[in-house]
Parts: sequence; C-alpha cells; structure tokens
Amino acid sequence: ADLEQAVQALEEALPGMPPASFAYAMIAHNLSDQLQQRFQHTSHIDDLKRAVELSTQSVEYTPPNSPSMSTHLTALANAFNRFYEYTGDSGYLDKSLDALEGIAERTTINSPGYAGVAANLAGALNDRYMRKGELADLERSIQILEKTIQDGLPTSSNMDIAYLNLGNSLIALFFRTGNL
Repeated sequence: ADLEQAVQALEEALPGMPPASFAYAMIAHNLSDQLQQRFQHTSHIDDLKRAVELSTQSVEYTPPNSPSMSTHLTALANAFNRFYEYTGDSGYLDKSLDALEGIAERTTINSPGYAGVAANLAGALNDRYMRKGELADLERSIQILEKTIQDGLPTSSNMDIAYLNLGNSLIALFFRTGNL
C-alpha cells in the first residue's frame, strides 16, 4: 500500500508542475523510480513504459550542465536496462548504453562516483558483447576498466566492482580468443 500511495501522490503532483521545469523534472524522476520499483514487484509492463517516458522527460527538462543530469540519466539507463531484461530486445540495451555514456562524459576522475560510473558502463558493454558477440564492446569494456583502475583512488567507492568487472571481461576475452 505504501508504494501505491507514493505513486499516486506523485501522479497527482505532476500535472500541477510547469512542464519543462526543474520541479517537473524532479517529480518525473521520482515517479519513474517508484514505477520501476512497482514493476519489479508486479511485472506490469505499463509501469516500465511510463518510467521510461518520465525518465526521458526528466532528462529533457534538465539543463545539460545541471548536477542532477547524471541522476536523471542513471534512472533512464536503469529503465532501459529493465526493458532489455524483460523483453530481450537489445535495442533497449543500446539505449541504456547511450544514457550511461552521457553519465560517463559528465563524471570526472576525481568524482566519488567515478569508479561506479565506469563499472556500470563497462558492465553494460560486457552485457551487449554477451548478447551480440561484438568484440569491440568487450575490448572497450576492458579499456574503460583498466583506465578506471589506473586513474582511480584505491579507496574510492565501487573500485571493487571495477576490479570484478575487469576480471569478468578478461575471462570473456580469454574464452573468445584462447590467449593465455
């Protein structure tokens, strides 16, 4: 009931916000998150469709240099990734990668989330490699992770995920090439 109430409250608030405003973008983002949560529990595809629509709007209505842009792009990437997982349509994985690329372009090496952003992008590239078999995706995943580990602070958050993803990508490359 709590999740339903949260969705209902945000749905009621959204029409009262001026379109293309910061407030609209924030409410759309939050509603998208709640709909994605509800989708995880119900598998109602309409929730996921609406989440993608709202996340797209939150990206469109946020200035490109806003600190909120990465958060909105992350929600959009997550929604597209869930669509991909649910449907198996790799076009959604491509869209998720586009959003992740947008986040990576905005994240500096000194950012606390740098390793996590790189790990997410590399993981998505690895997923697409597994789906489509394009060696360039796997090689790019490895390149991103090696650079992240080389440039990142050893204590930065998500560095462990970067190492884990690098190991997985290198194993996948070994199985592809047979090179020890």
